[in-house]
Formats: sequence, C-alpha cells, structure tokens
Amino acid sequence: MQITRLIVSGGRDFNDYEGMVYCLNQIVPLYDNVVIVNGDASGADYLSSKYSREVLGKEPELYPADWDGKGDPAGPLRNTEMANVGHVLVSFWDLNSMGTHDMIKKGEKYGLDVYVFAYERHEKETPAYSVQKEWTCTVQRQPIRKPRIRDSSTESNQVWKQVRHPLLR
Repeated sequence: MQITRLIVSGGRDFNDYEGMVYCLNQIVPLYDNVVIVNGDASGADYLSSKYSREVLGKEPELYPADWDGKGDPAGPLRNTEMANVGHVLVSFWDLNSMGTHDMIKKGEKYGLDVYVFAYERHEKETPAYSVQKEWTCTVQRQPIRKPRIRDSSTESNQVWKQVRHPLLR
C-alpha cells in the first residue's frame, strides 16, 4: 500500500495544538495511509510530530535543516527536499513568515495538494518581572488556500471550487 506523505509546516511560534488537530482531522481522512513529514523545528513542526504519534500512532518523517553545514540556505533547501517527497502540504501561516511562505510556494511548484491555514499570535499578560513574554496562537478553522476540489453537489456541471488568499496569488 502506497503512503501519502503529508507535510506540515508553519511558524516556530505556533502553539495552537487543538486548532491543528481540528484542521488535520479534516484533511487526513481525505488521503490513504498518511505519514506526517516536517522540518523537525519548534512550533508547528513539533506539534505535528505530537499529532502523528498521538492521533495517527506513527512516527513522523523528519527533515531537519543543516544550518551548520549550509548556513542561511539550509531552510529553503530542506523545504525543497520535503516538497520532492511530499504529496500534500498543510501550512499554518501567520502571513509573515518567509520560511512558511517559501514552503507554500514550493508545494505549489511541485504540484502538492496545498492547504494553508492562517493564524494570529496574541500575547498573554505576564507579570512585570517576567523576562520572557508568553503568547497564544489562534488558527482560523477554514483554510485561506486549498487545492481545487470537485463540488460533488454539482458533479454534472463539473464545477470546481478554490479558496485562495490574496497574498498567495
């Protein structure tokens, strides 16, 4: 049985695990034998590994960037490597992260099914003596980008629907 490599990418500050579970639970059942792939970083990557283990019961495939060996190009090179092996991309994007944007563009270029969920970061109130600010992220539960899908309610008309955010045009 062939596996479907589902890449999860997103900000290192992303921490809405409940939102990620909600989103992935809508997408994973659309594909057969899903294996989660990520770049082995904090944030969305870490949470997708947790999802893979806890929900799917599988170890994720990890593609860490070689920052020491390749320097600044390590992230984009890793994104290309993941896009080469992937079938589906689910990105959690704050609409600012250049790394996540690069992964989205590569997913589109390599013909992956691309789903993009926007999220907002909200700072938590922390005590004045606190050195580190804390935040919480809230992901929108509807994608701002998803692959063209056939609308089964009008199959005879072969109508196709697509959601696309202006920043991704």
